[in-house]
Amino acid sequence: MFLFLISISFFTSSFAQVEGWTMHNCGRDLYVNDVCFLNADSGWAVGYDGWAGFGFVMSTIDGGVSWITQDSSSTVYRAIHFTDKEHGWAVGYRNSANQGAIYHTNNGGESWYLKDSCRYELSDLFFLNRDTGYVVGGGRGQTAVLRTTDAGESWDSLNAWGGHMHTVFFVNDTLGWVAGERGAVSKTVDGGDSWSTTSVDVGFFFISSFHAIDQDTAWMVGNDQIFKTEDGGEVWEAMVDPSNARYQACFFSNSKSGWVTVSESSTSEIIHTSDGGESWQVQASLPNVNILSSFSFINDTAGWCSGATGVILKTSSAGIVSVRNIEDAANEGQEQFRLEQNFPNPFDTHTIISYNLATDGLVRLVVYNMLGEKVRILVNGKQSAGTHSLTFDGAGLPSGLYYYKLTDRGSNSVKEMLLLRH
Repeated sequence: MFLFLISISFFTSSFAQVEGWTMHNCGRDLYVNDVCFLNADSGWAVGYDGWAGFGFVMSTIDGGVSWITQDSSSTVYRAIHFTDKEHGWAVGYRNSANQGAIYHTNNGGESWYLKDSCRYELSDLFFLNRDTGYVVGGGRGQTAVLRTTDAGESWDSLNAWGGHMHTVFFVNDTLGWVAGERGAVSKTVDGGDSWSTTSVDVGFFFISSFHAIDQDTAWMVGNDQIFKTEDGGEVWEAMVDPSNARYQACFFSNSKSGWVTVSESSTSEIIHTSDGGESWQVQASLPNVNILSSFSFINDTAGWCSGATGVILKTSSAGIVSVRNIEDAANEGQEQFRLEQNFPNPFDTHTIISYNLATDGLVRLVVYNMLGEKVRILVNGKQSAGTHSLTFDGAGLPSGLYYYKLTDRGSNSVKEMLLLRH
């Protein structure tokens, strides 16, 4: 058994507001592969420093505002999971030994013990309780699915197949899935003693994230696709049209509400669905962040998301901007002052914006981007009472979520519109 001591440094992150998420930055060269929170204050994150080449475990006791960074030398950490505030697990790859590694802490991360190692890279883990957990990984064409039932004192190699497995999820102590290389998906109904394997089309890529809410309903993402099943994995339905985007992480709080991260070129986004994946809206867009890799939610509204360039985002409102709700409520009863939803939405370049004014007056209609920056002034002058319409031309603007705000004699209303380039 190997114990490593921790070199500790403190980060108080810089932050900015990104839609309904608060963005913290804990170090430009850090890749935060995974994050795990137990409550509104206590959380952990793992990853590696792309500049220095070492892995790290970080902890926070203030909801992610400040972090204690724990240096673990040559281990590149891929995933972390805590069953309670004292007992946690982390997996990754030890570059110095060319081995996959499983680490354990029983004191909240103050010290970590090497519990086991193998010849494969380890990518993800899932613990049902303090004693029973699963770890997955592999190599090209090689599968590693490991199980412990004695808090990591021993590990069984399970007979699953399908190549490198990148994600694991269990609904209960018998029903679970692992998924990964070239769309392979393996399911067990007996706690891992036996597995049935199918596959979905992700080309030469892999399934990177899996989340189920019960024995029938689950989602998974990989390459350019979001998949959903409503029959326990017998049939997987592709939920989006193929594109150049790459979907990386998913989390669902119930059968309707869920979040997915998606990246294209050098921009990453958090998208949200309120209808089980039939439609999606962008909640946050981050230029110059090429990956958002994980979610951790503690309830239906409070969650965190981590990724490249040291990014850790936090929401306490399910990603919804409360200020818009306040403005909408303030305008209730003003039936004659009304801002309509643009049409079509989403749109490619052109869309129509309509609104109604209660009286003559000075009117201002302005378009803002996700950062709150003004990108277009559509109306700025006196207009008469009644209905007005105009065509908004998004030429020159990148794809993403935009807001348009109508102001008239102290009344205002804000709506969002989604520009999608084809």
